[in-house]
Amino acid sequence: CIALPNDTSDPTLTAWHKPPQNPVIAKAPPGGTTGQFRDDTTAWKVADGSWRMAVGASINGTGSASLWKTTDFYNWTYVGVLSDAKAADSNAGMWECPDFFPAANDSQHRYVLKYSAGGDWYRIGEYDEDKETFTGHTQPARYDYGQFYASKRFYDPVKKRQILYGWSSEEDKDAAKRGWQGHQTLPRSLVIDDELDSLVANPVEELELLRKSHTSVTTIKELPPQSVQLLEGVKGLQLDIILVVKIPASAGVSSVGVAVRTSQDLKTMTSVAVGVENLHGPLNNTDLPGDDFL
Repeated sequence: CIALPNDTSDPTLTAWHKPPQNPVIAKAPPGGTTGQFRDDTTAWKVADGSWRMAVGASINGTGSASLWKTTDFYNWTYVGVLSDAKAADSNAGMWECPDFFPAANDSQHRYVLKYSAGGDWYRIGEYDEDKETFTGHTQPARYDYGQFYASKRFYDPVKKRQILYGWSSEEDKDAAKRGWQGHQTLPRSLVIDDELDSLVANPVEELELLRKSHTSVTTIKELPPQSVQLLEGVKGLQLDIILVVKIPASAGVSSVGVAVRTSQDLKTMTSVAVGVENLHGPLNNTDLPGDDFL
């Protein structure tokens, strides 16, 4: 289905209506069912001036990004499968919330295909516009861990960025009592790191506008293993923490981090720790309680 703004001159586009041509795609693709066919991507324009759009589907029991084309957004024709779980070495029976986009500021003109199936996964590869196919050259990787799902990305044409939001839901059953359930994660920009051959996400720079004060602690010169030290003057329910740590090769440290929501006697705290794969290797994760990874 599509919807149109009532007043295109309204900068907030608050009022919309559905034209009588809906639904513009009334049937699932061959081999699919209407119950397993949903979640379209943002449409993109190809060389001949027509448009393409991918829609999540289960085709013959395989999670797929089905590809559709149009010239007017009212009449759509099924093209085929842009990519599917078999191509990603996965047995997922359904791909939800697919996304497909060119990497930002990438001289190699690579594309990213993302899908939701037990987490949000992506692959980097090449898009063949003539063959209407995507070929991934990286293994499926997670956007993020923990409660992060059904993410959506948009392109910022002013700063030439791909900006990502995710859906983070609660695991409790108190939604009815609260009156709401879940929230959107803070926006992050996505770029390809050529050395890692993967996407790298960074919080958008506009988040700095939310910072109200700044505290710097440089008095800790050495912290013995298995110890905790209170940072005087650092308080708040929402903290943006930048931690710089040097670990001597002989320290034998497996993790380092900070503890927030801490009582004065240090008996109650929530740890945010970084595990060290080895003293000369990369950090393997940043872990919040409940395996909610940053």
